[in-house]
Amino acid sequence: MKRFGLVVVVLTLLLYAGQALADYQLVRSIGPTVTGYGQLSFPWRLALDSTGNIWVSETGQNRVLELDSSGNFVTQIGDNRGSGNGQFDWPNGIAFDPSGNIWVADTHNYRIQEFSSSGTYLSQVGHYGTFAYPECITFDSSGNLYVADWGTSSVKKFNASGTLLQTFGGWGTGNGQFENVMGVAVDKSGDVWVGDVGNNRIQEFNSQGQYLFQFGSSGSNNGQFAGPAGIALDSLGNIWVADYGNARIQEFDSKGQYLTQFGSYGSGNDQFIYPSDVAVDSAGTVYVVDGYANNRIQVFSPVPEPSTLVLLGIGAITLLAYARRRWAA
Repeated sequence: MKRFGLVVVVLTLLLYAGQALADYQLVRSIGPTVTGYGQLSFPWRLALDSTGNIWVSETGQNRVLELDSSGNFVTQIGDNRGSGNGQFDWPNGIAFDPSGNIWVADTHNYRIQEFSSSGTYLSQVGHYGTFAYPECITFDSSGNLYVADWGTSSVKKFNASGTLLQTFGGWGTGNGQFENVMGVAVDKSGDVWVGDVGNNRIQEFNSQGQYLFQFGSSGSNNGQFAGPAGIALDSLGNIWVADYGNARIQEFDSKGQYLTQFGSYGSGNDQFIYPSDVAVDSAGTVYVVDGYANNRIQVFSPVPEPSTLVLLGIGAITLLAYARRRWAA
């Protein structure tokens, strides 16, 4: 029993240490020139596939690019502006369904297009009237598609067959209302998190579109926003927000409590000019679209704080001592 208690204590320390990673450093910058492709032109959104490759909507050339984890060009979908199948007029949000197919918000064509993992056109959802400038998209674990529709200030939910199930939101400043929407994400419990750009807040809804909670306000202090443009959820359930007008990325816990931030206005390393989207992989690496003027994607990895390193050291020493006693027994 004593050994069991020791292991529990050590695992608790290590878990705390893992969650205490609060500082981030730039590990690479992708663009403005991409190896094997050329110059990026106004990248706007991104998503990560199951292999770690990076998919980027390049609005300046109406393409969606696939890059490997190092930022090298792999392939592309679309070429030149158009309204045919597989063409785009302002490609925007990107998401992967549970089968691994790629979905792209084709904003000025008022539709969402579906492609296979190799980039072959499969289908589409919506038209003018269904949407008024669809921005960001995401899926829940059941394959339902959520669309943040800028022009109607609402979120629309479709089933896997493309049938509209519900719409929630609408113009306003009250709970559950929006002044334009951009980012949207679904957590492990099925709750929907929405970037309410004009009201400078993040709102949470259940899977039926019922309002639950909100955080944020207008400003530049910790936890405030100047246009929350992109949202991502990490493996711990923490919420990451691309704070567009404040040129920074902010992190919050699942209760909306401010945790940390990085970035400032500019074109240097660790700086942004209107960051538009953010994604986080399973290792906690953060990807930021810095495309408005810098035409690049910046990639950051977590750095342990001194207190974290101490906890990790304690954990390692304790586990070593436990192992030696067990071997000697």
